Amino acid sequence: MVRRYLLPIFGRWAFLSVAAAAFVGAEEGPLKPSALWPDLKFDAYQAFQADARGEVFFFRGDELAAYPVGRRQERGQPVVFQVSGTLDGEVAGAVLDPSGEYWLVMTRFPRLFRQGREVFLQSPPFVPFGAWFAGGQPVAGVWPLLIAQDPSEVERFRQGPSPWFVRWNGKEWETWLTVKKAKELGFSSPGSGDMEERAASLVAAKGGTVVASIYDHRMALLDANGKTLAAVAVPLQSSPESPEEAARRLEASMKRQGMDPSAARVVFASRRTPAILGLTTCGTGEVLVAVSSVVVGKGIALERWRVGERRLQRLRLDLDIGGKLSLACGTTGLYLAAYRGSSGRWWISRETWENSRWQEVEGAVFAP
Repeated sequence: MVRRYLLPIFGRWAFLSVAAAAFVGAEEGPLKPSALWPDLKFDAYQAFQADARGEVFFFRGDELAAYPVGRRQERGQPVVFQVSGTLDGEVAGAVLDPSGEYWLVMTRFPRLFRQGREVFLQSPPFVPFGAWFAGGQPVAGVWPLLIAQDPSEVERFRQGPSPWFVRWNGKEWETWLTVKKAKELGFSSPGSGDMEERAASLVAAKGGTVVASIYDHRMALLDANGKTLAAVAVPLQSSPESPEEAARRLEASMKRQGMDPSAARVVFASRRTPAILGLTTCGTGEVLVAVSSVVVGKGIALERWRVGERRLQRLRLDLDIGGKLSLACGTTGLYLAAYRGSSGRWWISRETWENSRWQEVEGAVFAP
């Protein structure tokens, strides 16, 4: 890419034509994101989120508040969420819908807020593992544990196929995607248990919703009815760990995130390393994904899936973190946050990531 600059030289203005890569991203090696607010540390969930206009917000789980983030990465006055009753458990997730009007906050169950005020959202009839927006409606990913109190609701779900994601239609939860759909998308792989093959993350995208497998390098763009519009997958060269190895890795991950493993009771430790750490959409037809060392061999990387072009590109990051990340694409750049406030936040300017040396991902398989 060639760019032209109007520069003052010795008191005169001159036009210079230069290759943009000479300034940004021409060097070899991983790209190092800029640390954000290094003095800000707290032991609770945090996340960056952005609306469809590119306005970015920083969510603090300990304050239950969302801060607008300015063009110079400064935090504005927060909107503190007003809870009806009390929260049941620690905040474990927060997602903003593209309109910027609604937030879904995940504790034991998802809670819905409109402009800071909680609005009614019935608890899902299954144990949820996460909540997002799809087509403007709350969607929850669920484990195969039916906990509905209403006998008619229990019977309704027992008669149908096992749900993978359920969707709130304003009156009740209904099956949106089934476990059969997960298998059709190839989210079930050798060595996966029922918990692992269900583990996925969503992000609202132009024309639909992107579903990404946590443990496989696999993503799909679905329409409102769950039809696959596009998909991409890259085979992983890894095998499941032993239960002992999985427990040790989980303990190390907890320590990196500022948690005390001795104070927790581990019910299930996955024998597979997560491949996808976080994702977001940016502009029209572009999905940005953070992938782990199980994908790139060492460290982490940022990938961009250009859906319409059927391209998957990769950019290595100089970032020492292996846990879950939240990503938000704003008008000035890309924001990244570790799961907990004690583990860091980062920023990459839009010019930097657009002009960096992205590499085509070898072995990527596109469909349909």
